[in-house]
Amino acid sequence: MGILKINKEKNSVRKQNYLNYIFEEKSNSLIQVNNYNMIMNTLEFSNNNSFSNVNGTKVLSEFRINFSYPKPHELIKTLIKLKLDNKNVKVLDFFAGSGTTGHAVLELNKEDGGNRTFTLVTNNENNIGIDVNYERLYRINHGIGSKGETFEW
Repeated sequence: MGILKINKEKNSVRKQNYLNYIFEEKSNSLIQVNNYNMIMNTLEFSNNNSFSNVNGTKVLSEFRINFSYPKPHELIKTLIKLKLDNKNVKVLDFFAGSGTTGHAVLELNKEDGGNRTFTLVTNNENNIGIDVNYERLYRINHGIGSKGETFEW
């Protein structure tokens, strides 16, 4: 996981790649954090079925969307919560795929009243942007398919 911090006034971009550091705006520096209650160990991750690709596939099948090996949105939600405690953060995903990151951000906002935004980027191979990504996010936002079709949750 990495974080980009863009400062338009100073015309600069900072990139953060480590979960144990935070960027402090006032001092314009990275500060190491040892907040162990934010960190999940490998065993917790491996024993959590909601973090498996199988669960990602199950969620998409509930939306009647076929996609191979989607990231599980519960994992992405957990990663966002681990590091990005700002409820107004902008999340960028250059490999949008099936829209999992957007799904995770929308659910987090619903759960905690946040105002996070997301930008998803895709090469639109096989029309994935419209057929999968857009359709998934539309169904999450509206509760029906983009053509008015209903589905079981």
